[in-house]
Amino acid sequence: MNIQTYRKKFILIAMLSMTACLVLLLLLINLFNTYRVVMGQRDVLTILAENDGSFPAYNSPMTKKRHGRGYEITEESEHRLRYFQVTIRADGSVANVNLQRIAAVDEAEADRLGRLAAASGREYGFADSYVFMVYTREDSSRKQIIFLDWQEERAALKSFALISAVMGAIGLTVTFLIVLWLSKRAIRPILVSAQQQQQFITDASHELKTPLSAISVNMEVLALETGENEWIASTNEQLGMLRKLVDQLICAARLDEEASLYGEKQLLDLSELVADAVTCFTPMAEAVGRMIELDVPEHVEIMGNEELLRRLISVLCDNAIRHASGEGNIRMTLSSKAKTVTLRVQNPWPAAKDSSVYERMFDRFYKADAARRKDSIRNGFGVGLSIAQKAAQWHGGSIQASPVGQDQISFIVTLRRK
Repeated sequence: MNIQTYRKKFILIAMLSMTACLVLLLLLINLFNTYRVVMGQRDVLTILAENDGSFPAYNSPMTKKRHGRGYEITEESEHRLRYFQVTIRADGSVANVNLQRIAAVDEAEADRLGRLAAASGREYGFADSYVFMVYTREDSSRKQIIFLDWQEERAALKSFALISAVMGAIGLTVTFLIVLWLSKRAIRPILVSAQQQQQFITDASHELKTPLSAISVNMEVLALETGENEWIASTNEQLGMLRKLVDQLICAARLDEEASLYGEKQLLDLSELVADAVTCFTPMAEAVGRMIELDVPEHVEIMGNEELLRRLISVLCDNAIRHASGEGNIRMTLSSKAKTVTLRVQNPWPAAKDSSVYERMFDRFYKADAARRKDSIRNGFGVGLSIAQKAAQWHGGSIQASPVGQDQISFIVTLRRK
């Protein structure tokens, strides 16, 4: 994963955290505001109910109690409020309607709302654009229902919610721009350091090629003059290993850089690439007494980079042969779906049941064998699987390792077809 990917993840996490906090904050503010307004309306209804359906004078003892937890009583409250009262008999019929303090409701509408409120069985509730309270006077069995118009308050709540949502969106946009700008400055030292490391690996790898070539030529001359011996053979073997390491380091450095270095994707026959790789590695497998069992349908096509796909398949073949231990052969299968292809490479491996190795399996220079054996067959550098992972990611896919039973391991590569 390159630095730019980490930067995008940082921005995503920061924005998701900010969005969650802001949404929660605005939600709580709006809930509190709604609660305050609703309780204020309820307090007004309580005052009206205690004063038998009329609003008391501003300086009366009733108003001095200041019931309002959310409603501020002023000298204009009596004239500003719009409400009406409906009296319901014990049989549920409407006995009386008082419409003196409202003009928007006629008797038929008041009758309908009164019946609706009475049938609800609630002491306090909402009906259309009105909030109501049901009470019974001590000297009467009839229900008194007071309806208070709260259209203005409801419109104010909606307006407040809309404004808070717009301001929240503006705040998130500004925050995103700030995080985007600061993230560039924050990762600049890391980006420079990573580029320097990649450049060092690339330069050092290329510089190593010259002395390696010179040593190889000198060993060939020495072999012609003195004849082949175990020291020359061992040196040539180590040279081969160094060449392979240099090649892997260059590939790993290139994969850490921009994807454009590998050019555009082209239509490839993945079945043919897998078959070619198996053909090349069959002698190596036979040298350790194993076979590569192949289950690959013909003409499985994919849009990709041939160099990277060949390297990916070669890494998996090489890894399976080098680390196969115990009884059993190596098995490679290829399957395809509409949008993806899946390549599986399975081989016997006694450490498959050890779950701790899977956490670092694809780390660069990691070896499951802590002793880092140096025999010619099983020796590796711990770079191949990290390259395979990068190659899979370059194709929009992934690679994972999982145990199969107690003594088998399977590498599963999933690639996008386009």
